[in-house]
Amino acid sequence: MRYERKFSINNTSLRHLDYFMISRGFTQHYPDRVISSFYYDTLSFDLFNQSEDGISKRNKYRIRYYNYNFKSLKYENKKKISDSGSKLTLDQTFIQKYNCYDVYFNKPFKQLNNIVIPECLHIKYFPKSYIEYKRSYYLSSDYKLRITLDHQIYFGAIQTKSKKVIVSRRVGNPTDVLEIKYDNFYEPEENFINELSTNFNMILSRHSKYCNSINLLYN
Repeated sequence: MRYERKFSINNTSLRHLDYFMISRGFTQHYPDRVISSFYYDTLSFDLFNQSEDGISKRNKYRIRYYNYNFKSLKYENKKKISDSGSKLTLDQTFIQKYNCYDVYFNKPFKQLNNIVIPECLHIKYFPKSYIEYKRSYYLSSDYKLRITLDHQIYFGAIQTKSKKVIVSRRVGNPTDVLEIKYDNFYEPEENFINELSTNFNMILSRHSKYCNSINLLYN
């Protein structure tokens, strides 16, 4: 299990954040990449409602891939207990066990070819929203503190018909999301957290991109 502390952050300058992180001994852990995910829920949005109600123990089911490359397609089950989280990741071998539908993207989403996702997961979970963003990665000098910044966040509504998944109605998230991640045996320095928060006007949040997508697309 690891701790995950999320902050809403007004669309900050990446150059400013890069300078701040490097000056505090952080390095870029991975090159920036685009993350695309299809989030699944029940027909009555049970997972969304559990998160909105603040249920401490909950799951997220999603199909994810990187840099618009369908060959990186993976299944993820993210489990949360309060601020702690763990993740089960399985490759396309697992996905291929399901009946899959072709995905079609309406403009202005980038057009993708050969993307197929399961019609449903675990009998009762169906694709409900598409989420796309760019992620920047930072790692502390002791390799124990990981920070990610998700920016250029967009949501897409999903329709399923004629054995197709159609992604449409693109909506942008109003803020970026900065997340601090560390193992449960590690305690980050509060001075650094406070300095980071002050410099970038961060607000500690139970931020859920999935919940934001549902609220913006369907409510």
